[in-house]
Amino acid sequence: MPVVMPKGKKCAFVYDLHIDGPCLWFGGGFQSTPLPTAVSRGEFSLREGVPLMLALLKKLGIKCTFAVPGHDAESFPEPCKKIVEDGHEVIYHGYVHENVTKMTKEQEEAVMKRGMQALQNVLGVTPQGYSQHSPDVSPYTHELIEKLGLKHCMTSMASEFMPFRMRVGDVVTLDAPIKKGRETKVVEIPWSWYLDDWPYFDYIYGVQTGLRDPKSVFE
Repeated sequence: MPVVMPKGKKCAFVYDLHIDGPCLWFGGGFQSTPLPTAVSRGEFSLREGVPLMLALLKKLGIKCTFAVPGHDAESFPEPCKKIVEDGHEVIYHGYVHENVTKMTKEQEEAVMKRGMQALQNVLGVTPQGYSQHSPDVSPYTHELIEKLGLKHCMTSMASEFMPFRMRVGDVVTLDAPIKKGRETKVVEIPWSWYLDDWPYFDYIYGVQTGLRDPKSVFE
């Protein structure tokens, strides 16, 4: 696909900010139940993180894409509405940050519809994008992204910087070459863990050390 830069610019960036909130901890699989301290840890991002980030973006004159789970929009409507009021894009990021690799196709589709409907009901937004909220996407995710009319997604590491078309129907086995599926109209915006600040900063007991000096991460 041709790459068109903004007029007068030599490069372009996509800022994808995840407002995971409390549901990261119980929906993302770190805990089986929503325990109080973890819930409060997620609440911080909505109570204090979002207002600080919105103020910074306004100061810098930058518009971003915010990936918001439907559960967050329902639980913390005011900070989520402020994201929209400030002119930023809101895209789908699960309902409770589910791990879709453990779901049937029917379960995953129901979750996607519920999360997208929550953003519509609370924020008046029809999400156009999908930002990955699982350790991996399922064998059904790409088909569902296309079926539900989303236009762009972040589910692939197949390129370093350049967008490309999402494929549906890849066949991957251990005893034969990969058989590529068909390209869709959905645009993949590639991502990678090394460009994600979360592994560097966030501490998770027994899983992730985090706790890095911001200056070293910036460098």
